[in-house]
Amino acid sequence: MLQSTKLTVRLHPKFSEELKKRIESYLGYNPAQLALQKDLFKGIDIQFFIEQISLLNKAETKLPTFFKNRCLLTKKAYEQSTSERVATFKAGLFGGEKMLSLTGGLGVDDWAFSKVLDSVMSLDTDEETNQLFWHNQNMMGCGNVKRLTQSAEEYLPKAKGFDVVYLDPDRRPTGERVAALEGMQPDVGKMLPFLLENNNTVAVKLSPLFDNTEALNVFPCLQKLITIAENNEVKELLAVMGKTHEGEVEHIAVNLTKNGNEIFYGVIGGDANHGEVELGTGRYFYEPNHALIKSGLWKAYAKTIGFKAAASNGPYLFSNELKPDFQGRRFEVKEILPYKIAELKKYFAKNSITQANISRRNFPDEVAAIRKKTGLKDGGESYLFFTKMEGHVCIVCKRC
Repeated sequence: MLQSTKLTVRLHPKFSEELKKRIESYLGYNPAQLALQKDLFKGIDIQFFIEQISLLNKAETKLPTFFKNRCLLTKKAYEQSTSERVATFKAGLFGGEKMLSLTGGLGVDDWAFSKVLDSVMSLDTDEETNQLFWHNQNMMGCGNVKRLTQSAEEYLPKAKGFDVVYLDPDRRPTGERVAALEGMQPDVGKMLPFLLENNNTVAVKLSPLFDNTEALNVFPCLQKLITIAENNEVKELLAVMGKTHEGEVEHIAVNLTKNGNEIFYGVIGGDANHGEVELGTGRYFYEPNHALIKSGLWKAYAKTIGFKAAASNGPYLFSNELKPDFQGRRFEVKEILPYKIAELKKYFAKNSITQANISRRNFPDEVAAIRKKTGLKDGGESYLFFTKMEGHVCIVCKRC
């Protein structure tokens, strides 16, 4: 990797050695309480200081390397940033020498890509965000990343000859979230033909709300569509395109967990995705991780491991086999009861169940309504899954 060992020091205008000392002294404190003690912070911008304490307190889990290096953050840049773990996983999918990041933001993805590619050219239109980036670049030692204050549209004529072009378009350019390509900034649809013609690979980060099945219709030369979850929360979809592509499009469900990565490979439009899973019950109940559910690959996964489904249109699975490496949550079935409130209350009273963890799919009542009708509080060792099988049912389980 071609990486500069010496960076030009470019500090954020509000940064000072005094601010650095104060951050070290008060990191972990309650920002609201610190804000009341203005006399302790003479000589520094207290509002900026309070913001840094608040954001760094949050960043320790999401951005541990940025936290460790005491990087500067803003609320918008932090909220829109990719987590380090997701960024590192994405970067590992690519290789080559040169990468172009058309929507740099705080620079978490740039930082991750800089570890696997020789050089990264990064753009962002926001001067304040870029000031953060230049400051943090010195703290992180990312000497092979160059950041320009420029729009993707302005740079487009120069966007040629890159191994990877990466876009993370703003999905709230007007304040309201959009899921389709239309309305995102920059306009991905208009830029793709030029980018695909002049570069090896183009990757676009999409909202978790984006419809996976629409990917084939809106993305030319689509090679892969990856649904990425972290700790069972879907964070994004990643559409990967090349100059040309023929044949099946790889469809991947990824769940990054504390115990390792759960990954399942399928294809968009494959028979395994659309064919019916055999219905039935079993001794054990399984809920696939949310990446499998969001991607629609849960059916293909169920067929691969030989599990039965509670219903043809729902991802709850059964088996008589206890599968420790199941990609999701697993439970022992205690009872399957019809959704009749009187009978449920009688069963709960008999088994001393006063609280439970409740989930529902393909079910008319929301969780709050179920709790109100049954009188159950949240928590405890019982897990209740409400769904439709031959009728509406409550599946009573215990974690295993």
